[in-house]
Amino acid sequence: MVLRKEGQVTPRNMPPPHERTPLLAPRRAYFPPLYRVYFTSFIVGITFSFTQTALIYSFRTMTCDEYYATRKFTGVGDRCAIHAIESSTARSVALMSAITTGCTLVNLFTSAWFISRWGVKAAMFQQTFWAALRNLTQIYAQTVGGSRGMTIITTTQVFNVMGSAGGFQLCANAFVAMLSDDEARTANFGVLGGVFMFGSGIGYTAGGVSEHLWGYLAPFQGAFCLLVFSTVFGIFFLPHCTPQHKQEEKQGFLAPLKVFVPRARVGGGRDWNLTLLGLGTFFAVLATGYVPMMLQLVATNVFGFTPDTSGYMLSLNLLVRGFFLAQCFPPIISRGRRWLTPTPQSPQPKAPPELPQPAPTPSPTTLSHSPGPDRVRRLSSRLSTRRPSSPPIPNVPRRRSSSRRASTNSNSPNTPPPPYILPSSAEHPFDPNGAEIPDAAGEPIVDLAPAPADVQHGALFDLLFLRYSILLDGILTSVVTFASGPWHMYAAAGVLPFASGTGPASKGVTLEFVPAHERADALSAIALVEKLAQVSTIGLFGYLFSLLSDAGVPTLVFAANGAAALIGFALLLPVRLPRVAPTGAV
Repeated sequence: MVLRKEGQVTPRNMPPPHERTPLLAPRRAYFPPLYRVYFTSFIVGITFSFTQTALIYSFRTMTCDEYYATRKFTGVGDRCAIHAIESSTARSVALMSAITTGCTLVNLFTSAWFISRWGVKAAMFQQTFWAALRNLTQIYAQTVGGSRGMTIITTTQVFNVMGSAGGFQLCANAFVAMLSDDEARTANFGVLGGVFMFGSGIGYTAGGVSEHLWGYLAPFQGAFCLLVFSTVFGIFFLPHCTPQHKQEEKQGFLAPLKVFVPRARVGGGRDWNLTLLGLGTFFAVLATGYVPMMLQLVATNVFGFTPDTSGYMLSLNLLVRGFFLAQCFPPIISRGRRWLTPTPQSPQPKAPPELPQPAPTPSPTTLSHSPGPDRVRRLSSRLSTRRPSSPPIPNVPRRRSSSRRASTNSNSPNTPPPPYILPSSAEHPFDPNGAEIPDAAGEPIVDLAPAPADVQHGALFDLLFLRYSILLDGILTSVVTFASGPWHMYAAAGVLPFASGTGPASKGVTLEFVPAHERADALSAIALVEKLAQVSTIGLFGYLFSLLSDAGVPTLVFAANGAAALIGFALLLPVRLPRVAPTGAV
């Protein structure tokens, strides 16, 4: 048995205690595994945003060099600021973005497949390994330049099939789900998203500064070094978690999609909770995924923001979002759970209910002098308080009590009892010296039914937070429609992140519906839904923004985003948590 302090929770990845388990719990590590995952996510967040600004600028430069390879510049000012170069750059960037998005979608399936076969650690450092190779080829493409360099960069986006930012976030979420208890899982998802946002915000600024100070190759070289460091750190310092269903029947490549398929109920019918939860998550990301880009477009086209001021606004949005998810989101979840599911007022343990004892068959000599049950119970309680209990010795039979020997041989002399046991009398001839000493192994065990999920760790509040966070996000986004000054854009970039907890909350609620061995597939399904929503919101609201800009009312696009958020809120209203532990059927 392992000695634990009151309220201490055993981590999910620890094996159950056995006879060789040490009595004293190990000391808490100075850099525990969960913090290592946070640190790796922070570094990778910096890495994937380190080259974003430099990559777009390099496409413009290479397009400009290719254009003037057969022409001579005769004007004044920026030679690349002509319509032909800008349109060609836009087409090249759009092609690269389309390949990147498609390969990232495939990477979500490959990452889930790697997690189920070789574990989350192997899947995680594989993401950074292939990203480092892609970054190395981009450095070579920068030295080549021209159309050939752009072709190399566009082609190397195929590496995203094996390693991308989306796949890394999926692996990091799977790691957090394995290392976290049920009570802390949703909050830890928020912290993970927060540190990744912090890294992304720092990466945008650091990449631009490094290019300004050390040249156009500096962001790519710095990103390559960070990716190599992340890969080595993941191999040697992240814990290994064996896949839970490695020995089970092999699943198909598209198995994660089955998570949101309606499941059969025990009493008949279909359970649509996961389906509605997936649709609600889709509309939530659809409503909020394009908001940072729309802030940049409105600020640039309507209020005349320059690239540096637009970059400051984007960094502000990411840093505030990271602060909210890492510092504000976990206390909101913990305090909300305590408010919604209060702890019992009387923490003293109750005695187990007394089980009915079978009546012994009395012998002829003790029939008239058998002790009453109350007296035997009092005697046993005094024995347990005066004489310390000890565990039973294995393979050593217990001796029979002297009262039993007296029933077979009534002429045996009575031995005087020890001084710490009540002496026998004519009224109570039972000899307590032979009574069996109560121990932990002999106590009755009461098998209690498992409590519902929302009673154990307050998952009901996670669902309520998910619903009303989407509602609040829709209301705040709709208010941006009335923006009339540049400072309104900065205010929106700083206020909107305070309603950005829908992502970790949706992951925490979804995992309440699936058993432990399906959590990797569930996280992969959520990531796929979010990625599909991001692709859809770029096409839908990008086209809508162009139509509203032609009509002279570009800020109305924020009202359309708010309407999409209201649809997501309505889809989540019928969702109900499972009342029992998930076993595949609700």
